[in-house]
Amino acid sequence: MHVFAIICFHVFCVAWFQGNESFEKLASMGLIANLTVYLQTRYNMDGIQLVNVYNIWSGSTNVTPLLGAFLSDAYLGRFRTLLFGSMSSFLVKSSVCTFPMTRVDCDIINKHVL
Repeated sequence: MHVFAIICFHVFCVAWFQGNESFEKLASMGLIANLTVYLQTRYNMDGIQLVNVYNIWSGSTNVTPLLGAFLSDAYLGRFRTLLFGSMSSFLVKSSVCTFPMTRVDCDIINKHVL
């Protein structure tokens, strides 16, 4: 019975990770479409510039966790890194919502999309 429980646990874990990866891929594909529409309508970028911006965005978001892992393991520790990451994320999100120059004008985007 113990072997059966271990096999069921592993099957559940594999299904969990596959679902997580699927939703992560879905989110990144949605980001490509939204970023393309936003940069075309708001900044009047053409295709080559859009590809360059997306590649820079994708590369930086893929390298940043490695940098965070190095800082966490070598210098800060996991709890200080988690605290620093949570506080910086909160400050960035609150500043985007607070300052009017960083707000997205939804009417412009909706006019071009719809």
